[in-house]
Amino acid sequence: MLTKKFKSNKFYEVARYFFKYGHDYDEVDGNTTVWDSLEKAKAFIFQYSLNRKFCYAEVEEIMVDREITVEDYKEHNYKRISSQKIYFEDYNGNFEEIPEEIYYYPQVDEMAEEKSKSVNEEVYKIYFGDDRTFGIQTVGLQSALELGQAYAKDHAGEKIVVIDEDRNIVKEFFEEMKEPVKNNIRSVTNFKPKYLSKKEYEDAYQSFSSLVRVGDIVDEQIVEEFRDCIPPVAYNARYLQYGEAYTHKFNPKTQKYEPAFMTFAKEVGLWVYKGICFYKEYEDVG
Repeated sequence: MLTKKFKSNKFYEVARYFFKYGHDYDEVDGNTTVWDSLEKAKAFIFQYSLNRKFCYAEVEEIMVDREITVEDYKEHNYKRISSQKIYFEDYNGNFEEIPEEIYYYPQVDEMAEEKSKSVNEEVYKIYFGDDRTFGIQTVGLQSALELGQAYAKDHAGEKIVVIDEDRNIVKEFFEEMKEPVKNNIRSVTNFKPKYLSKKEYEDAYQSFSSLVRVGDIVDEQIVEEFRDCIPPVAYNARYLQYGEAYTHKFNPKTQKYEPAFMTFAKEVGLWVYKGICFYKEYEDVG
C-alpha cells in the first residue's frame, strides 16, 4: 500500500489473481493493490505466492501528471499518463522482468475542458433525505438535476434533495415506492437477497466476493471488519467503501481511469452489498 510519506509521480499497481477454492480448475478471481516501490510490490506477490489459491500476479508502473501524495491518490486528484507492465509471476514460480510496451492514456483537451467548465462552474450537492453528512457533488445545474432524478428512481420511497453552494434547496425529487409486479426484472431472474452472517463468512474459508451478490444483506460485524482492517476511503453511518481499490475502470462521468472499491450502504437499518463502485457512488461497475 501507499505509505503516509508517499510523494511521487509514479506508483506500482499489483493485479493479483487467485483460484476461488484453491484448485487450478476453479474460477479465477482477482483484486488490485497499489504500492510506492517495485520492491514492495514484489514482496507482496511473494507473500501470496505461497498460498495454494495463488494463480498469478502482474505489476504495472503507473505514471501520473504530477507529484502526488497518498491523499491525492485517495481523492483521485491526478491523471494517468502511462502504464507499463514490468513484472509477472505465476503459481509455478515462473516470472518475467522484461518491461512491455508503454501504454499512453488518451488525454483530454484541457483548453476545451476549461472553456466548457467556464459556462457553468457552480457546484451542487445531492443529498438523501434530510441527512447532510454525505452528499454527492457535481458541477452544473443540468447535471445535478439529471443525477437527482436518476437517484430518486433508484431509491424509490426516499427524498432526494439538490442544494446549491449557498445551501439553498434547488429541487426535491421523490419517487413513490411501487408494489413489485410479476414481470419485473427481479421476478424474472428469481433474485432474492440473501443474508450473509458473520459465522457463515468465517466458516466458509472463501473470498468475500465469492459469497455475495450485489443486493445481498451483510451482517454488520462483517462490514465493521472491513472498516477496521484498512481505513475506509469513504465512511459514515450509512455508507462504507473499503480502503483498498478492488480494480480500476474508466469512468465515463469524469473521462478518467479511476479506482473502484467494495461498497456497502445501509438500507432500512441493514447493510447491503452494493458491489464494486467508484468513489462515493452506488452503481456496481465490477
